Amino acid sequence: MKKRIVFLYTELAEYIKACMDELAKEDIEVHVFYYPINPEAPFNFDFESSGCEFYLRTEFTRSELLNKIKNINPQAIVCSGWIDKDYVSICRELRPQIRTIVALDNQLEGGLKPRLARERAKRLFKPAFDYAWVPGIPQVRYAEKIGFRPDEIQTGFYTVDVEKWSRVNGNNLNGDFPKRFVFVGRYMEFKGVLELWEAFSQIDTKGWELYCAGNGDLYPTRRIYKGIHHVGFVQPIDLGKFVAQGGVFILPSHKEPWGVVVHEFAAAGYPIICTENVGAASAFLKDGINGYLIKSNDISELKKAMSKIIRMTDEDLRVMGRESERFARQVDIDGWVKVAINYVKEIK
Repeated sequence: MKKRIVFLYTELAEYIKACMDELAKEDIEVHVFYYPINPEAPFNFDFESSGCEFYLRTEFTRSELLNKIKNINPQAIVCSGWIDKDYVSICRELRPQIRTIVALDNQLEGGLKPRLARERAKRLFKPAFDYAWVPGIPQVRYAEKIGFRPDEIQTGFYTVDVEKWSRVNGNNLNGDFPKRFVFVGRYMEFKGVLELWEAFSQIDTKGWELYCAGNGDLYPTRRIYKGIHHVGFVQPIDLGKFVAQGGVFILPSHKEPWGVVVHEFAAAGYPIICTENVGAASAFLKDGINGYLIKSNDISELKKAMSKIIRMTDEDLRVMGRESERFARQVDIDGWVKVAINYVKEIK
């Protein structure tokens, strides 16, 4: 009998859809419930060529959603966090018969408020799930704190098509290393774009330029300055061409539970600059080896890191890029698919 898995998702992104599409090629029925497209990240998804079944969450009441899942009769349900209380309650109700997995990207934080939030998650949400599927080590620590045993936790939930991004590598081409700093993300304060623009405006760029791709609240008031290029939101189908131009990737976020974009640019052979608050740095950035790890909300550190890059030789930058690609290969879609297959194949 064909195996079936349900994903109770919130905001779809191209990288997670790519994983689901690959899973559907493994003779597994993949059913995905998802939220309406976020206007700040207006992806144009190709649902027609996908082997998955997609359902808009807003078209279902709780009872309708529960009945639909029962009719699908899956072996496993993967729930994207616990923002949607109906998702959680349905997982709690079906857990005795169906394996339930929570996908979470929370990092372990200090302080009273985060501790109280963890206690609440342990009491209210953990009982709805058998397993936790997380991006990396920072989230493993969080999952353990809310009650999951080490053998109940899998990593690698956020991943990318490493081979695809490796093929668009623009930094290994003959000639000069591209003098481009690149930022891709939402134009929001927590992404650190204000510090990025200010830092760039204060350094001796020596011909380097800054390309920023994205949209968000700060786009209408974006910094206009010589050498800063705002290209707007780039659709996944066009992102490869943008990345293929090469350069150095920067993600100066104040808060970033993971940051899949770091994985994408690492796979494309980019040296990386990002803050310690970026979860993906734990897997894809080694300070001084393939880029620089800096403190968040610190224009001085950002300027220093960018200036170091500017002073490096083309060959040193290419070496950094090759190290990035090596780190990126530690996590890939094949591993993601294997984890999902194990969830549907094991006997509850």
